[in-house]
Amino acid sequence: MSDRSLPTFAPTTAQLLAGFPRVFTKEWVRLRDIFTVLGDRGLASALLVVSLPQMVPLPLGLSNLLAVPMAIVAIQIALGRHTLWLPEWFLERPIRRTQVVRVSTRLVPWLQRLEFLVRPRLLMVLSPVGVHLIGIACAIVATIAMAPLPFTGWLPGVALIVVALGMMERDGLVVLAGVGLGGAAVGVFVLVIAGLDRVGDAMGNMTAGLT
Repeated sequence: MSDRSLPTFAPTTAQLLAGFPRVFTKEWVRLRDIFTVLGDRGLASALLVVSLPQMVPLPLGLSNLLAVPMAIVAIQIALGRHTLWLPEWFLERPIRRTQVVRVSTRLVPWLQRLEFLVRPRLLMVLSPVGVHLIGIACAIVATIAMAPLPFTGWLPGVALIVVALGMMERDGLVVLAGVGLGGAAVGVFVLVIAGLDRVGDAMGNMTAGLT
């Protein structure tokens, strides 16, 4: 990370991410460095960072493993922590600068389009009790993303990203929208489980018929 740094609290998340190319100048970037830059935004920024890999096509298994930090951060939000704890091996994990810049660059235009929608409101949602409940909901959604099942990782990632953005911008309405997406992710998870159960029953019946 270069000596040049971002303002301690960028006006918007889009402006914060837009500064990544000039802040991170070395070939490899540690997750610790990213969290340092986003530090003024607390655990919400951590939830955003650990949820972003779910947007990248990854093999089943690796994406589930990367969902573990999502659950860890969500649990800390539920517990009301103000400082982030993650395993050292995760914080020291290096990521190519090109990947960091690519993801942040792709996000910036979308965030800029949403800026007129994301603004401080419904602050009661972000009361201590509200944040506790939000953390519990996020932990449930992250647990779903950890399950090694098809079609169950992407939507939880989107839900947690929306929640994180809402918390970073103090927008209770956006947070509630993210929680709603999380509910939809739970629904998809239940449908996948039910579908697999039916497939298993059908195969069992076929096997019984052949014997």
